[in-house]
Amino acid sequence: MRIVAAVYSHPEYYPPTLNALNLFAKRFDSITVLARNLKRQEYAFPKNVHLRWAGKYKSIEAAQNENIIWKVWSFLSFSLTFYRILLREKPDWVICYDPIPLLSFKLIGYLLIKKPKLWYHNHDVLQLKDTRSLSISRWAVKSEQRYFEKIDIFSLPAMERKVAFPMDKFKG
Repeated sequence: MRIVAAVYSHPEYYPPTLNALNLFAKRFDSITVLARNLKRQEYAFPKNVHLRWAGKYKSIEAAQNENIIWKVWSFLSFSLTFYRILLREKPDWVICYDPIPLLSFKLIGYLLIKKPKLWYHNHDVLQLKDTRSLSISRWAVKSEQRYFEKIDIFSLPAMERKVAFPMDKFKG
């Protein structure tokens, strides 16, 4: 079985994600992890975990200080790389970590003939009021709420956060 995991930041910033990837590596044939190139890799991933970077290296601090045009371009680059990986890998499952990769999957999903099953994991609840009006984060939060009917598996780190999601629309 093949899995593609999409993380909009870098997996090394999220120890629970590293733990999940290590567990997946023990049970599945191949795990491809797509992330933006925001940190120099230090962690030694298992041999069947393959990291793929979207874009050229830029520190997370520098990326956060970029203008909206660069951020939109970075998102589009991430989405195009995501699409190419899905075409090449033909995974059984896609895991989207947080709302931005979920938005990316939603957009490229229209181009996929055969969609993999979707697992959505949310690390942190992002509120609309905490996003800028023309930000990708805002688009992602709005999209997240409307895409729950397409999600096969949903996970989050604490049950208390469940109230922030439209569980009545959840497909899985």
